[in-house]
Amino acid sequence: MSMALRLALVLPLTLLLAAITGCHGTGDATISSAVKDTSVHSAQAGLRGDLNGNGLPDVSDAIGILRIVVGLDGANVLADCTFDGITGVDDAILLLRCVVGLEDWPLGGVTQTIGFDGGTVTTIDGVVKLDVPAGALQTAADITIAPQTTYPADEGVIAGTCYEFGPDGTEFAVPAQVTISYDEADLPPAKTEADLAMHRAVGDAWEMVGYCSLDTAANTVSAPLNGFSTYAVGAIGLPFQLVVEDTWDFPAAEPPLRPVDIALWCEGLQDNFAYVSWGDQPLLGLFTGMPLNHYQVGGIETTGNAARLAYERQGRPVEGMPGAVQKALCWIDATTCQVCQSVSIIQDGDIVGNIWDVQPWGGPGSGPGQFVDPGGLDFDSQGHVFVADTGNRRVQEFDINGTFIRQYGPQTGIAAGLDMLEPTDVACNRGYLWIVDRGLHCVWFWRVGLSQPQGWWGKVGNGAEGGGFRYRDWPGSPVAGDEPYAYNSPTSIASNDSGEMICVADTGNERVRLCNWWRSLLGLTEEGVAVPTRSDFTGIAIGGSGTIYLADPEASRVVQLRATQTQE
Repeated sequence: MSMALRLALVLPLTLLLAAITGCHGTGDATISSAVKDTSVHSAQAGLRGDLNGNGLPDVSDAIGILRIVVGLDGANVLADCTFDGITGVDDAILLLRCVVGLEDWPLGGVTQTIGFDGGTVTTIDGVVKLDVPAGALQTAADITIAPQTTYPADEGVIAGTCYEFGPDGTEFAVPAQVTISYDEADLPPAKTEADLAMHRAVGDAWEMVGYCSLDTAANTVSAPLNGFSTYAVGAIGLPFQLVVEDTWDFPAAEPPLRPVDIALWCEGLQDNFAYVSWGDQPLLGLFTGMPLNHYQVGGIETTGNAARLAYERQGRPVEGMPGAVQKALCWIDATTCQVCQSVSIIQDGDIVGNIWDVQPWGGPGSGPGQFVDPGGLDFDSQGHVFVADTGNRRVQEFDINGTFIRQYGPQTGIAAGLDMLEPTDVACNRGYLWIVDRGLHCVWFWRVGLSQPQGWWGKVGNGAEGGGFRYRDWPGSPVAGDEPYAYNSPTSIASNDSGEMICVADTGNERVRLCNWWRSLLGLTEEGVAVPTRSDFTGIAIGGSGTIYLADPEASRVVQLRATQTQE
């Protein structure tokens, strides 16, 4: 095509553009009334029709499309506004309709009605897919998914992956699953695909979404959703290092004060008080303030040697006492293989009363509610108690009164090596269990109420620098090639109150490992710190401010650690 002919085609179209958009002035036309916020984050490039990258539809973009149509400029996938794989005049016209407010901007979104039977919503641009299972919505809803041009500034967000979901206030009785595609050519500087995760906009910041999965072959990230917000794919957040902040050596005593486990009651960022169990005496030490060995207040007499213990997270209102809650403290009686319980009444951050005559439950045996060499235990937000029944290779769940509900493992009929072997501790939060398996050198990942685990991470290793986590969907093999190791005889595990932080006592490597659970499930490496020990780390707890407390019984001490962020 000659230059004269090209110009003959472009000139009338350009005049048409000017006529259509004359009320908007020059080629720097403003965004239409359909767009409410013009504070655009430049990282949200990749919007269809936005050739100049300013996040807005304008005349210059339409002219750029026409230049591609007549061959003056090279092909650009962003010029395909109609998503038909071809760049034509209709793409320029559609963009101009966005300029004058006749079409919604950004392009590529979708609105679809989903009812009780569920269904799949896919954006016109094919970047986002939302799978809504049957029963997730009790009444029909017009679900909208649209590219978002305004969102919290962060260079880790991948261009073209930020989408807003609606309507606001939608909640799913059963989690929906969202999948967002990304272009690996748009990875943030110094990041790899392994760094990617799903993120949710919360105020002026991004929050990682838990239990997301990365498919590098399909270039997608998926995650379960309980409700709607603005979501994007990215590598967001600073790396951290785990450091030993303090150690508390307990004074000489007979029998020795050997801390076995720690249970903290926290209010916000404040660690109000802690109970410590001693392996050689029937007493739970109660401490307030930090460090523990400076502020001993008293203790709870027990009928046998108290081992592992845990505090109820939420608590229950006390009738006739406004603002007061009762919170259960449970511990394992190593002598009788029972779960014992004391209930504290807490008001205004202080213990104002105790209920001592709570009936213990359990005993030796392999039936429901019985234990063999029980290990650690934890509460969920509903007050249910989860006990690592080590000798029976399972975890048992009870209500607050000790009524057996269900067990997790062992899995009958599962091939050797694909079952829990020596579960020594359990952490529970946000409806999920993390079960540390000393025998298989890994952590099991289990959704509360399901009959089989969803996966595991870890592999036996020697504790050298650079150790990492490797997540596998169930029922993957715990022994696999040259994948990064993670653990050697881990003994204890804890989560913080929000459930976002998991800490593992990697005893065989004399290390403590800390990970954000959403990142560890993607197979990312997290920092660990060496903590020499004479035997096993038997208990670990995370305080309200993120401080980690580690029980080292043979050394008669508690080690305090903290994760500090480091700039890249």
